[in-house]
Amino acid sequence: MTSGKNTFSSVPERMNFPAMELEILAKWDREDILAKLNKARTGSPLFVFYEGPPTANGMPGIHHVLSRAYKDVMLRYKAMQGYLPIRRGGWDTHGLPVELEVEKELNLSSKNQIEAFGIEEFNKRCKESVFRYIQDWKTMTKRTGVWLDMADAYITYENSYIENSWEIFKSLWDSNLIYEGFRVTPHCPRCDTSLSSHELSLGYKENTPDPSIFVRFPILRTESDKNTSFYDLLGLDEDTEISFLVWTTTPWTLSANAALAISAEEEYVVVSSSENGLKKEKLILGAKLKDCVLSDAWVVNNNFYGRDFVGLRYEAPYKEKATAPELQMVYAADFVTTLEGTGIVHSAPAYGSDDSDLGSKHQLPTQHTVNQYGILDEGFPGSGIFVKDADKQIINDLDHRNL
Repeated sequence: MTSGKNTFSSVPERMNFPAMELEILAKWDREDILAKLNKARTGSPLFVFYEGPPTANGMPGIHHVLSRAYKDVMLRYKAMQGYLPIRRGGWDTHGLPVELEVEKELNLSSKNQIEAFGIEEFNKRCKESVFRYIQDWKTMTKRTGVWLDMADAYITYENSYIENSWEIFKSLWDSNLIYEGFRVTPHCPRCDTSLSSHELSLGYKENTPDPSIFVRFPILRTESDKNTSFYDLLGLDEDTEISFLVWTTTPWTLSANAALAISAEEEYVVVSSSENGLKKEKLILGAKLKDCVLSDAWVVNNNFYGRDFVGLRYEAPYKEKATAPELQMVYAADFVTTLEGTGIVHSAPAYGSDDSDLGSKHQLPTQHTVNQYGILDEGFPGSGIFVKDADKQIINDLDHRNL
């Protein structure tokens, strides 16, 4: 307020905000505001920004507007702090979305078909496809008032970008920072390639049916075992079979079992039952889960902590195919809970990130029993077919063997 008068103008009742935005954008263009800002910041410390590049073979969505707004706010903030922002845009021309688009156009459905069509011609079609909607992206970027240099955008298929990436890897190699190992990733058997989390989300389906089975892993008492008093406490003798009871929804991974994981601090019970004449069988599972998994006919014989079972050996369902069956034993693991299942987890290092971490920690072998097309190896029930189809045959085999 000044001299009793309002210094602010009143807003018209029928204000056209989109028209106001376009007027501001036009003013920025007429006066070349961004160039003036950069000139004013000449000699200032640089704040370098390379956009995490989008793929322009599809129309931009509202989430792209949001992410660009985040980037723009940060760059304007750094400019206000006295920096000269380098606002370089980019275009991601690699990745599954581009290939899937071209595959649909060419009616191709597998890697073999792409190779038959011709990799060079397929790559050419991908390059043509990747910039199909580039003008829409540029229009969206300008319309939202984002200051981004798209005239000098970097493109991931250009040799300069690829060579720079290899140069980084060579530098890491020269510094002895590159090593060979295993890492569990989502895999597409149709495309025969690993998937990023973003690519996985493109076709991820919730609530797909998975079998839920409980499997016996009988305890083995070897001649080298010295803790005979513990076995006596369990009630393990020639006439009684004691098994760890394990829950899984991926029966096909039992083909690569290397360990059992247990929670060291949770309480576990040894139970027995005379139901169906099973007078000489005992099972081990989490105390909290006993009533959820077993009927009242199973009674508790003993209570232990998970750590009491660490180091015990067991018989895996497909021990004859194991890479190193002598290593199969029970280990403590932080990822095991008693919220569901039995509190005992079967571990196959090739087929789960937690499993892989456990295997690395204890130098367990990483055994691959499925090829890159998702086909189960020879020697298992369901071999030669897709793993999810093999689940039924594995379950039937386990049932037939009373496991």
